[in-house]
Amino acid sequence: MSLRGSDTRHFLTLLVVLTIGLYANTFSSGYVWDDRAAILGNTDVHGDTSLYEILRHDFWGQDINHEGSHKSYRPLTVLSYRLNFLLTELTPYGFHVGNVIIYLVTVCVFYLASVRWISLDASRVATLLFTAHPLHCEAVSSLVGRADCLSGLFFITGLIFYSDGLGRLRLTSPTQQSSLASFQ
Repeated sequence: MSLRGSDTRHFLTLLVVLTIGLYANTFSSGYVWDDRAAILGNTDVHGDTSLYEILRHDFWGQDINHEGSHKSYRPLTVLSYRLNFLLTELTPYGFHVGNVIIYLVTVCVFYLASVRWISLDASRVATLLFTAHPLHCEAVSSLVGRADCLSGLFFITGLIFYSDGLGRLRLTSPTQQSSLASFQ
């Protein structure tokens, strides 16, 4: 199945327009509840700590071994916040745009994954439903929800690599061939 051509470009453009259209209202939002602690009060985000220390801190910037730590370990999310801080300092607009961009990449990766396993038309419908599903609203509009978007992005990407790996397996027996065929 080839994803080349103007038809695919038009669909990807639709995904961009739909995603931005659904979440553009978040761009003018500020910081809410957990966003304040995770971003405004977190010295790991502001660049006041070393990258090594980020690996030793929880999501909220506290030493993971401290008894008061929540033990929520999300260093990639904190690093993405730090990148946001480097680009836009503490303007909430920049963080909200970052969340929408990460979600848009997740949507596109979802499309690339689904088109591998189901028909083109079914994958387009599934991707449109995935994009507009209300369940994702909190993950995109809440800044701390970035962890969920990144988790989804890495999970779907992992599925793509896994399925590609299955396709490259050298099958040596008829039993292996039939078990793989039933899995795919």
